This record gives sequence, C-alpha cells and structure tokens, in this order.
Amino acid sequence: KPIRMTPLYVTLHRWAAEPFVWGLSDCMTAIADWVLEMDGFDPCADLRGTYGNPETCPLGRRYRHEVADLCAERFSPLERVGTAGPGDIALLQLPGHPYLSGALRLHGREWAMKSEERGVLTTRFGKPRAIWKTGYAS
Repeated sequence: KPIRMTPLYVTLHRWAAEPFVWGLSDCMTAIADWVLEMDGFDPCADLRGTYGNPETCPLGRRYRHEVADLCAERFSPLERVGTAGPGDIALLQLPGHPYLSGALRLHGREWAMKSEERGVLTTRFGKPRAIWKTGYAS
C-alpha cells in the first residue's frame, strides 16, 4: 500500500527542493504560498519579486517592532488564535535570533520554516508572537 503524504509534508518537501530566494521563496513567501493553497489568498502578493535581500525586505525590517501592524495588514482574513494546531502559521521568535520568522505548525510541537541555510528548518524551540488559523484540516 503506498504511503500518502499529507499536504503539510508535501509542502515541506517542496520547500526543501526549492532554493531560498529573497522575495520569491523565503520564510514569509513560503508561508504565504501555504495560505494561498489553504485559504485562497496571497498575503504577500504585492511583495513578491520586490526585494532581494533581508535589508530590502519590507517585512523583515518591521518584524522587531511592528508585529501587530504586520499581522493586521497581511493575515487579517485569517483568525488570530492563541494556540497553534497543525497547518496554522505564526511569526516565530527563535532563541538568540533577533528577527521573527514565518513558520508553519506541524503535528505535535514542531514548527517548520523555509531556511536559507538548510532549505527547511524544523524546531520545537521558539516562541510564537502571533498565530493564525488556516483552513488546513489534517
């Protein structure tokens, strides 16, 4: 019997196969792709292809100080929640890292992010600063 991969893990495999490219396939555009697939809108449509490094990323410059504004502007069609379930998205603060990263909740306590160094980074460490419920049904 063939093994069926869930949409979460299909997405992780796609993230691992795609190169990290600022403005096209980075931590925020990757979760925006997920939102588009699950909920039918692209929270980063106006930003794609408009920046090529973290210094010119309009979202990256704001992560440290304007998280509430970022939430309202980008993910407002989604419900903001206090606890993440599989398929939900968040802005995740990793220990020792000054910026927040767009993250996708897996099963259990794991989060996944599109990573410049590794393709995909999964972690149990990190504190969600804002979480949104997506239309994912595991």
